Amino acid sequence: MSVDASTDHLLFFTRYPTPGDVKSRLADEIGPARAAAAHDAMARYCLAAADEAAVAMGASVRVLITGATSTTAASWLGKHHRFIDQGDGGLGDRVHRALVASVRQGARRIVVMGADCPALTPVLIAQGFALLDECDVALGPAVDGGFYLFGLSADAADQLPALMADLPWGTGAARAALERNAAGCGARIAMLPLHHDIDTLADIDPVRWPWLAAVTGLTGPSATA
Repeated sequence: MSVDASTDHLLFFTRYPTPGDVKSRLADEIGPARAAAAHDAMARYCLAAADEAAVAMGASVRVLITGATSTTAASWLGKHHRFIDQGDGGLGDRVHRALVASVRQGARRIVVMGADCPALTPVLIAQGFALLDECDVALGPAVDGGFYLFGLSADAADQLPALMADLPWGTGAARAALERNAAGCGARIAMLPLHHDIDTLADIDPVRWPWLAAVTGLTGPSATA
């Protein structure tokens, strides 16, 4: 199956790592330059996991980018990826448009992920897709009350406006609001395991992610300087 013919779409949302434009809470702790380097490292790590999962499943990866042109993004993350500008509006508007576009392009299972959760392994991503065979929405719950993965079955595409209505994206109330919306419209949700998004130094496990601990200064010479 060719990439464009795939009925499994993996939508990877990310922002170009310009210092001051990414990881604001982390930047308050370690400075904008180092926070941007952490975002860069996480984006590469998470996209590699997405690529590995997609190859195993025959899925199509689309990188939804903001803060840079597709040409600049290709220089950053690799020219072999398909880059799509996220467009205007809030995050909810941008995710909604991307999901609708994938459904119109023939996708049957769609998973949205970002670059904030290094716990997202290829196996976990594949599990998110698999849940959509039995439910309408797959959700990867984050410890902070948000979610690190959102999956939608095309069979539930008509419920998307109700699912997305008034979601407080980027807050600790996002997951609870989505669950209420799903209950209200009768959408069936299945959950993946609970994991941390990386928003502050306290979220980083230096044993599990030594590369991230190093780039943020939690370990290494700068940690004791």
